[in-house]
Amino acid sequence: MSTFVFSQDKYEFDYLLTYKSIFEDSTKTTTKQFLTNSKDNAYFAMISDKSKSESKLHFTDHRGLHVNVFFDKTELAHAEQINIICDFVLKFNRGAQNKTKHYQYINYGDQKIELTKFDYTLTSINPRRAKRKKLGTYGYILNDSIKFHLPLLITHLEYEEFLTESNIPNGIFKDRSFTNYQGQVEHTYQLIKVERVTKVIIIPSNCKL
Repeated sequence: MSTFVFSQDKYEFDYLLTYKSIFEDSTKTTTKQFLTNSKDNAYFAMISDKSKSESKLHFTDHRGLHVNVFFDKTELAHAEQINIICDFVLKFNRGAQNKTKHYQYINYGDQKIELTKFDYTLTSINPRRAKRKKLGTYGYILNDSIKFHLPLLITHLEYEEFLTESNIPNGIFKDRSFTNYQGQVEHTYQLIKVERVTKVIIIPSNCKL
């Protein structure tokens, strides 16, 4: 009798963060949920509604993997283990690594009250280049109740800049906004709820990508 052992990548999550997602040019507000690991922010999963009965799970491992897959809403909410087959796994090149030289995190610390409402921002180093390239700024206001949680970094640029600088405080944001180069707020995440969870995503290690 032969036994086959397949290697797997295991991604653990201990928090479920629910946010209101607001686009300023739209009257429609949606809800996004983020599965996170408070001790490892190299990956996360975002859950959004596809229909009344179906949810879309978008998983990101900033080190090179994307997953987009649909699940029954009730089954996904109650599942402790989520198994992903190779058909839904995509690989990407870490192009954002080449952009970090143009950006910086600004940690306002004790100067926050005097200078800005944000705890920290991610912005272009060169304002003239930002205007020419139409680059915007991310601003973050932290939730004071969970200070040990590593920052939730949604875009690849946020993650790669974090690896480069590591000068921003721990904690989840209660407000994250994107302001365009003209100074107009285009999108905001506003925290609704924080929950402790125990969930795992399993992805085969031998996917041919």
